[in-house]
Amino acid sequence: MNRITKSLSPGLIILYSLAAIALILTIIRFIVGLGPISNLTDGYPWGIWIGIDIMAGIALTAGGMTIAAVVYIFGGEKYRPVLRPALLTAFLGYVLEIVALMVDLGRAIQIWHAIIYWNNDSPMFLVCWCVILYATILAIELAPVIFEEFKMTRMQEIYPRISPWVSIIVVSFFVFLMSNILWGVIALALFSILWLVFRFSLPKGTALVVLIITGVVLSVAHQSSLGMVFLIVPQKLSTLWYSPLLPVDFLITAVAVGCAMVIFESQLSSRVFGFGLETHVIVGLARALIWILALAITFKLVTLIVYTGFVFVATGRQIFYYLVEVIVGLILPFILLLIPRIRQSAKAIFYPATMVVFGVILNRANVGWIGININNYQHYYPNILEILITLGIFSFGILLFYHVCKRFPVFEKGEA
Repeated sequence: MNRITKSLSPGLIILYSLAAIALILTIIRFIVGLGPISNLTDGYPWGIWIGIDIMAGIALTAGGMTIAAVVYIFGGEKYRPVLRPALLTAFLGYVLEIVALMVDLGRAIQIWHAIIYWNNDSPMFLVCWCVILYATILAIELAPVIFEEFKMTRMQEIYPRISPWVSIIVVSFFVFLMSNILWGVIALALFSILWLVFRFSLPKGTALVVLIITGVVLSVAHQSSLGMVFLIVPQKLSTLWYSPLLPVDFLITAVAVGCAMVIFESQLSSRVFGFGLETHVIVGLARALIWILALAITFKLVTLIVYTGFVFVATGRQIFYYLVEVIVGLILPFILLLIPRIRQSAKAIFYPATMVVFGVILNRANVGWIGININNYQHYYPNILEILITLGIFSFGILLFYHVCKRFPVFEKGEA
């Protein structure tokens, strides 16, 4: 693994510059407020920062959920080389979601209120706690990277014994949040007894599987709950996207972009860090992506027929972006991956994977921004300052990923 060179590459210079500009603009935003630095209005209170920074950013973290489930739950050991990078991407994505949310919130200083002021009937309450709990689980899943780097052998020994109890506490607390303290206590007692009774008879490594399952459950809940938020605005979201099954659509497309994002970042990381691509891993993900895209396309078509009958309440602008989302982001990559010459080439797979990433980003922007407020047909376009903050947040995430991978054993030996 190459160490950080003394001179910065042009790409790093651009990323550092964008991150610095975003930091300055964010400071200005907290001094002068949202009005002078954005084009957000009462008609469009949610714009690029919600549609892309939050919703698209979270969708791009789904690779951690997907690969963790494949490796630990379904026994896909050949995908282990891309597990840690996927988990790191997910963790950084969730940390940056909180940063981006602080920029967008009108009263950002009160973001901690969700921790002590509970409203179990609020989708936003569920979203908030899913972020907190899943970020915690991701940090614990990545802990072995730190243990290995600093030769913390004692912590490596303790880790498998602690991780299932962390899972039990997190899941029980989640049950408590979604119901009441009685059910939370029952869940804690039940899961604790089950683990104490069966832990010695379970196969080696089960403790980590329990931790992974907890993370997957929380990630599934969060990815789908982002779609659930928009079920409360049926009169404001275009019928091109609105349906009672929007949370399911969000989950399916999150799994699709999870596979695509792992392919995308594996290709770029191999060039930056200089290791060879695991061709069988990339090809395997591409085969899985075909089926997920087929499901996503079918699901969109069925919901469109059932809930709209092809009678849309939408502007021409919304129809255009919907067609781009579906054709470029779903149908074209599906067709390309059906071609054996493309599907069996790790380098060629990069292009349909990139199209899927673009399509899901556009989908989240469409739902959270472009498709909103169709009744009065107001138009919102982000100004240059909003765009620079968005670019800066993503640049900061890429820089964090780069430097963590340089410093810690994120890429395992099988990928070097």
